Amino acid sequence: MRPKYGTWIKTKRIVLFLLLFACLLAAGVFIENIYFKILLIVTSIPFGYVGFLLLLSYRALSESGGNYQELVHNAIASRVPAQDRADVLDIGAGSGSLSIKVAKKGKGYLVKAIDYWGSDWEYSLQQCIENATIESVNDQVEFIKASASGLPFEDEAFDVVVSCLTFHEVKDTENKALVLSEALRVLKRGGHFVFFDLFHDEKLFGNFDRLIEGLQKDHVEITEAASYKELFPSSPKILFHKKVLGHGVLMSGEKR
Repeated sequence: MRPKYGTWIKTKRIVLFLLLFACLLAAGVFIENIYFKILLIVTSIPFGYVGFLLLLSYRALSESGGNYQELVHNAIASRVPAQDRADVLDIGAGSGSLSIKVAKKGKGYLVKAIDYWGSDWEYSLQQCIENATIESVNDQVEFIKASASGLPFEDEAFDVVVSCLTFHEVKDTENKALVLSEALRVLKRGGHFVFFDLFHDEKLFGNFDRLIEGLQKDHVEITEAASYKELFPSSPKILFHKKVLGHGVLMSGEKR
């Protein structure tokens, strides 16, 4: 039995956009009134554009199209320091892929993984538990429903904190930099973090250099900040799109 991880792209959204595109286009083709014909065809174009963008992204992230989602998770897990024992927090467990990869680094890695698993997503708590069981690390990973904006842990509770494409998705706070600060709050001094998110998107995180400066003022040392394109230059071009991973940055470092 194989684990089911899926991708970050919601299949329901792909179907919805392509269905709207097809319906509007078909109506435009068959309607006789020239003005309504033009209006419907023009209206269908944005839905078609987004639908095919999502479809191509889905394929590139999946096993059949290069498995770039797993490559991102591997990049994060590989930067988790090698040690005999570590209490690790994964913020945004999704389907459990990253949490499980970290746990498989060694029996001494004990992972707590949080996610909100809302109905808007195609992930679930039960899916995470099943995947961890299949991968034989269910005794090392605990999955907890919680929001990244208010982590249910004490200050400096973890040796390592990781996260992948979660901070920008948090809905209960507009200031995504505050979510990042919350993640660092629970990291021990001397502990390490590895985050991958859309840090180059100024609408979400503000100016990147100022974001780094703010972290440094909070006694955080950044040891690496690499864009998605720098990490995976041979990726399909669709993944470099600003609406996909074009703003993506892998950032790692230490809390001093």
